Amino acid sequence: NALQFTTDETYECRRPLLSAYFRKVFEMPELEEKPDKCKTTSIVRVSDNDGVWPHEFDETKLFEVHYLFASKGKALMSHWGHAMFRLVMCAPSRTARDEKCREDVAHHIVLTYRAGVDDFKLSYIKGAIGGYPSLAYLVPFLNVVEEYTKTELRDLISLPLKLNEEELHKFFTHTQQQNWSYKGDYRFLTRNCATEALWFLKTITSSDSDDLLKLNAATPIALYRKLSRIGRIDRKLVSDTKSAVMNGFLYESNETGIVRAYKTVQVNRKTYEKTAALKRREIFQARTLNDRETASFLVIESRLRVLSEQKLMGKTTEALQSLTKKGGEGFSVQECATLLKLVSKFTSPIVDNAGYGIPL
Repeated sequence: NALQFTTDETYECRRPLLSAYFRKVFEMPELEEKPDKCKTTSIVRVSDNDGVWPHEFDETKLFEVHYLFASKGKALMSHWGHAMFRLVMCAPSRTARDEKCREDVAHHIVLTYRAGVDDFKLSYIKGAIGGYPSLAYLVPFLNVVEEYTKTELRDLISLPLKLNEEELHKFFTHTQQQNWSYKGDYRFLTRNCATEALWFLKTITSSDSDDLLKLNAATPIALYRKLSRIGRIDRKLVSDTKSAVMNGFLYESNETGIVRAYKTVQVNRKTYEKTAALKRREIFQARTLNDRETASFLVIESRLRVLSEQKLMGKTTEALQSLTKKGGEGFSVQECATLLKLVSKFTSPIVDNAGYGIPL
């Protein structure tokens, strides 16, 4: 890095935070403004359900950053929740950066550190010993809301981080750099989403005496509590559920609505979830329903569709494992082609980048 800093004139653009650090170490004057070759708008890689796509990333549209906390899930690796950052980006049509940008949820982006699992089935042993790479993903915010509240039935808490202008600028540039350059070894207990998120915040702090630098947190819930303790987030914003939901600080799990729907139509949840689709249709058609009951059945069937997709994905995973072990034996050409097409759903978003750091 030091050699590149002294010999590469594009280093200031490719690794801006490290460049500023070296200038401080070598007692060089700070740049009053970015070189012309550095871009205000950059391209980052955003991952969604269909793949990885180039996305225009404009610093002038970043209003604020939230600590995004997903409550604990059923899986072992999700027991302590999940730590992420929500970048509140203003819509291109907005001329002012203000609280109204919080309404532009379709333009918000989430930075999340996850294990890059290339296996057809997650191995907890590999996850514990660093067998998976740790990757920095950028994901559309609405995709994250659907993933946690609808699919995994987990609450999402989104609280603004108290960052000054310098820290907000550093957050933007470090996000770019992490998106293109970051890769580590993911360990569920010692190098996970919480530890990576904390290191990120320590990197962008503007003061050597900041309380952030003294923090240690190995789990998302611990980081949530400690960020609150030092005043970086305000947990009071979610003390009133109704207000928190209205203001976009809390996205509730669909579980409450599902329980209410089953109560409205008066059917046993466990039994109904095991009932075949054709039989459920007969039950629906045999009843005289009011609007509320019809809406409740829609909620229930939406959840059952998610469960069916998860079951289908499980069967697909087993078929892919069988295909790999047998070298295609026992599968038709069409079946092989269909299964192999699904492999991209399991792969991590690694895209080649000529050079290093932020692309120019």
